[in-house]
Amino acid sequence: MSEAKIDNKGITGILESYDYEPSALLAVLQDLQEKYGCLTLEMMRFLADAMEIHVPDIYAAASFYRMFRFEPRGKHSITFCTGTTCHVNHCHSVLSALKKDLRLNGRDTTKDGQFTLEEVHCLGLCHMGPVMKVDNEYHGRLGPGDALKAIAKLKKKRPKAAVKKREKKAAKEVAKKVAKKAAKKVAKKPGKKSAKKGAKRGA
Repeated sequence: MSEAKIDNKGITGILESYDYEPSALLAVLQDLQEKYGCLTLEMMRFLADAMEIHVPDIYAAASFYRMFRFEPRGKHSITFCTGTTCHVNHCHSVLSALKKDLRLNGRDTTKDGQFTLEEVHCLGLCHMGPVMKVDNEYHGRLGPGDALKAIAKLKKKRPKAAVKKREKKAAKEVAKKVAKKAAKKVAKKPGKKSAKKGAKRGA
């Protein structure tokens, strides 16, 4: 769960609109997520003090509903349908391919913050299943390859700054390896010379 710094004034404003009523907890959580993108541990601690509710109780209420998030959403949103029709049409093979390609490893947002993958029970396009929504664009009758092509387009649109950063990092790693090899060669040379000198003296 994210522990980023919070905007106390913004949260207080939301709480005041509900008169700090504990019964309005879900409405407060919805407003917080809409304003900040996700719910954080620090937010829950703040709410606990202000509304006189225990943090575990706040977390239990939030985690019960799938609409609440505890990590920031990615730049691009992928909403994938796992409803009955899509399930019958082998949507899980497509979903597995997406998760593997994005390297989610149990998360729903990629490490670089580019993609968030969310599973839902219906997108209202059962006749097109398997179906997913990428940002505001729908893709239907998907196979694994179709789904990967759809997100590949967005991967190519990554900011140049991010690409340059990766290139610099790669260049530094190469430079380190070259420096290590050079250092090893230099370290070996004196040993060989001293061995030769010792041999001459012995002769």
